[in-house]
Amino acid sequence: MRLFSRLISTLALTATLVASPALAVSLGQTTTLKGTITDWPRGQTAELRLESERMTFGSGTIDANGNFTLKLPGATTRDLKLVPVRNLLQSPDGKACAGDARVTPDVGTFRFFELVAYRDGTFLGDVLQRSSARHELSRGEVTTKLVYLDRDAALNGSLRCESFTDEWNSTVKAGWNLILSRAGRDAKGNVTFQRTSGPILATQKWLLYSEFGGVGLNFIPRLDGPGVRIERVVEGMPAARAGVHAGDEIVSIDGEDAGAFTTGDVALRVMGDPGTHLTLVVRRAGSATPLSFDLVRAVVRMP
Repeated sequence: MRLFSRLISTLALTATLVASPALAVSLGQTTTLKGTITDWPRGQTAELRLESERMTFGSGTIDANGNFTLKLPGATTRDLKLVPVRNLLQSPDGKACAGDARVTPDVGTFRFFELVAYRDGTFLGDVLQRSSARHELSRGEVTTKLVYLDRDAALNGSLRCESFTDEWNSTVKAGWNLILSRAGRDAKGNVTFQRTSGPILATQKWLLYSEFGGVGLNFIPRLDGPGVRIERVVEGMPAARAGVHAGDEIVSIDGEDAGAFTTGDVALRVMGDPGTHLTLVVRRAGSATPLSFDLVRAVVRMP
């Protein structure tokens, strides 16, 4: 994920901003988005880009205190590369999902957008508005999504996809909107999001970094067969201190055979709450037997 807590940020929207409790937060057709990135590294300046699928649609500035200003394109912008609004009812990989979710009317167009920070053309991270810095939002925590629609629309019903479920109950106005998404879990433990209407919550903060419990490892798939290898060991983190090496092959995690795991499977099992234990078994070139490591997860911050 580029898959997103200090002071409460302020969201100032010049032009027309009325946070109606009956609607998603509507920013109108043309507005300037302003805010404060609460975990911004003080003293540094950067560029803030409006992006979607790695295409850039506008840019603004971030000052040395983390305050940003970005003018959102208005109705006169001809090419926002909008797609049919019914695509909202698909999973991110384009596969159809089940459920009774519907968009009314279903003839409009839309696009989701992200705010992304750069310095001298180098990617720093996504700037997200969230109620928590935790990488995986806990039950009840909220994030927002910036979306542009070419007309008013109502989104209602359930959208059940392979790895998540969306529960839509939102009315959005033509132009720019912020949709609130509240995280949860269903009976099987799968991620759910309640996509709802309402004003921005006081607990929402603009954040550059997310945090999770980890041991400081990056992974790549084996090229010569199934399985996952360690690509990089982060200096100073638990895995490095314990003696895990780049190139080690993952054998098991907490006793679970990792032979058929993907990199995503491994990452999900390695992440956890800071301070919790993880038993990692690896196979190392030149070693006759697998090596076992008892690791304690530490706080990892990432953009």
